[in-house]
Amino acid sequence: MKKTLVALAALSAFSASFAEEAKEKNWYDITGWSGSGEYSYKEKQNVTTSEVHNVMTMTIAAKFHDGWSVEAVNETERVDYSTGTASASMEGLVQIGIGKSFKIENSMFSSFTPYVKAAYGHKFKKDMDFDIYRYDIGTNYKVDDSIGLQFNWRHRQATTDYIDTATVSTATKYKTNEATFGIIYRFTPKDSIRVAKKLERADAIGNASSEYNTTSLTYSRSF
Repeated sequence: MKKTLVALAALSAFSASFAEEAKEKNWYDITGWSGSGEYSYKEKQNVTTSEVHNVMTMTIAAKFHDGWSVEAVNETERVDYSTGTASASMEGLVQIGIGKSFKIENSMFSSFTPYVKAAYGHKFKKDMDFDIYRYDIGTNYKVDDSIGLQFNWRHRQATTDYIDTATVSTATKYKTNEATFGIIYRFTPKDSIRVAKKLERADAIGNASSEYNTTSLTYSRSF
């Protein structure tokens, strides 16, 4: 009994000390918020069907000290099939993610702000749904106070197999790699727009690979 009380006392003291240290360093203080809305026009090609995707993505992010952030993402997607027998469908995605950006002190590379992100969520397709994770590696480049560039590589992968009935495929695991190049225009200290081109390649579905060609427009605001 005494050992248990000593252990609980030690744990309480450690927790109090950790909480006080966290407060001093402001590890959990939110320094700002941001929100964005993005429209994407995405074309997909493979040997069995041709698709056009219209995607709306809403993101809310909380910013913390030292470049940390947490974000919530909601995506709504309409898929239209120009070939094949499949009818139009609605898809969706919800995700929670965490990110970290890094400041470069070296004056030669100070215009670059590299970052990493990871997220986990749930994707809804026409005939089924599944858990999915993603991670991003990229950098922002500041040209001047108004213009910036963004380079991003993203990997998405499902945790389980599924059957895409639109392509009459066998069971496969949703997995894609996407490269993005964007131009950012900041027209106020808190408001910006980004025009981006995205090239995405999916794993083989049946005997055919899938490629996506996407153009997107994003409006972002910081609070």
